[in-house]
Amino acid sequence: MQSQFDKCNPDIVLYPDTSDYNPDHKTIGQAIERIRKGESNHLTAYEYLIHYELMYPRPRKFDPELNMLPPKRLNDVDTEWLRFNLSSDVETSKEKAVFTYKSQLKSPELNGLMHSFIRKNELFAIPKS
Repeated sequence: MQSQFDKCNPDIVLYPDTSDYNPDHKTIGQAIERIRKGESNHLTAYEYLIHYELMYPRPRKFDPELNMLPPKRLNDVDTEWLRFNLSSDVETSKEKAVFTYKSQLKSPELNGLMHSFIRKNELFAIPKS
């Protein structure tokens, strides 16, 4: 992963939050954290969360009129959360994209999870230095 950073030299990086419960997501988040802390140049970073506890995001259902909110346990004074509202066109594109994951939508657990990410906004955390 370091070689990709060296090759691309990004100004902005979005990556899984290190609090993510999925071991693959958590490992990627931790790897990017190590790289980010070793970077001498200014790198703007945002973390996103997919798997956290059993019921994130809440409610776990299809309701595109809701906003994505941070989990209560992570919504503390040490974490700054940024909410980016989506245009109608982007909302529609996101919904179409989620519905292309046919194999994941067949699983009752993943179906609810996937549908619950169709919201009016995207949510990112600014990583702690």
